[in-house]
Amino acid sequence: MPKAASTQDIEHVPAPLNEQNYDLTDLENKLKHSARVLETVENFLLHNIFNFGCWLLIARQQFQDAKSKGVLVYCSNDFTDWVEQYCSVKKTRAYDYMKFTERFATFPRVLKCCLPFHWFHKHGQRIYNYLQANADEGSFWSNS
Repeated sequence: MPKAASTQDIEHVPAPLNEQNYDLTDLENKLKHSARVLETVENFLLHNIFNFGCWLLIARQQFQDAKSKGVLVYCSNDFTDWVEQYCSVKKTRAYDYMKFTERFATFPRVLKCCLPFHWFHKHGQRIYNYLQANADEGSFWSNS
């Protein structure tokens, strides 16, 4: 009988380094790897989704910079089209992960929550509004 994977056996999406500059080719590889990690149910953890969202946000910024400089020639001006074609991530999924990351970046303890991502997808704005309305210096959710 196969042994259940422990949390140590689960592969994680690495967090981007703040001081690192990434080019679109490197980001494409990071996004492909991260998408493969998230394909398995065991790896569907909020911190993985958050880190994947961080990679997507960095890639979106690099995509926009490259487009504005004329360095990137791509048939669409839409970043999510690029992600879908080059990184095999559906547009809606990319948008959902970026939105999750943008909303909950100021509430890092949410990532330790055991609720599934679809719950945050469905009720994300309501949860965010509640956390914002109740945020104070001693807030449990804002401390890391």
